[in-house]
Amino acid sequence: QLAVIAGTLLAFHGAGDARPRYFPPGTFDHDPKFDRFVADCYATDLIALREPSLFERATSKTSTSFRFLLMPTAILPVAIRIDLQPDGTSILVAKIARRPTQRAAGKLLGRAAKRLTAADTRRVLDLVRASKFWRLPTDTNRGGRDGEEWVIEGVEGGHYHFSAAWMPTEGPIYDLATLFRNLANGVLPHHDVVE
Repeated sequence: QLAVIAGTLLAFHGAGDARPRYFPPGTFDHDPKFDRFVADCYATDLIALREPSLFERATSKTSTSFRFLLMPTAILPVAIRIDLQPDGTSILVAKIARRPTQRAAGKLLGRAAKRLTAADTRRVLDLVRASKFWRLPTDTNRGGRDGEEWVIEGVEGGHYHFSAAWMPTEGPIYDLATLFRNLANGVLPHHDVVE
């Protein structure tokens, strides 16, 4: 995954320091340079998707959001974000983008949103608790040359957390991502339609 994205980072860094900081320092490695390199690889997809930084939302103790980020070694990352609302419902936002390359900038290909009921929102919160999401390790094993990395992020009560797995077939990342995908069923844009 890192090798696929690395060639785009020179152009990415040209955006300057105004870009969002998506991850706390030290999330990926103790070495600051390598940690920033890996963080920028993830941020490249999030910027293409025009996604907000959940880490920066942690400055507000009233913000609660969770996001599934699907990072394929192919060129079309997907984000499904769930933002909780004061009335107990939530807003689900699904996006698909084209990852930037050395020849072309990243491009948002589609965006759709829907309101989740209080019951569906509770399903998300219950699974976050049951999966012990806030204690899951940050998995820095980013897999191979062909496949998908699955990332779950969350912010709640001023706390931010991140965990990832390479093409999981079971476990908490798989369960959370599957619920997000099911809730986005019928909403998630398809690149063949929106390109």
